[in-house]
Amino acid sequence: MSVRLAVNITMTLLSFYLEEVIGFHGTDDNPTPTALALVPLFSYVLSLVFSLFVQQHMTRALKNRMLPMLVAIFVISLTSIPLIFLK
Repeated sequence: MSVRLAVNITMTLLSFYLEEVIGFHGTDDNPTPTALALVPLFSYVLSLVFSLFVQQHMTRALKNRMLPMLVAIFVISLTSIPLIFLK
C-alpha cells in the first residue's frame, strides 16, 4: 500500500516539479512543453509495462510480495534523495 502511495504522489508531483524546479515553462506558441507531457507519459507507460510483465515473474521468483515491495520502497527513497539538494 505504501509503495502505491509513493508512486501516486511521485506521478502527481512530477509535472509540478518539471515546471517549477527544472523550468519547463510554456510559451505563447507552445503552451505545454513537449518534455512536460512526455516525462509523465513515459513514466506511466513503463510502470504499466512493469506491472504487466515483470512484477508477476519477480514475485514468483522471490516467493513473496514483501521483498519486491521493500526493493521498490528502497529505490523510490534512493532516487528521491537528490531532489532535496536541487535549487
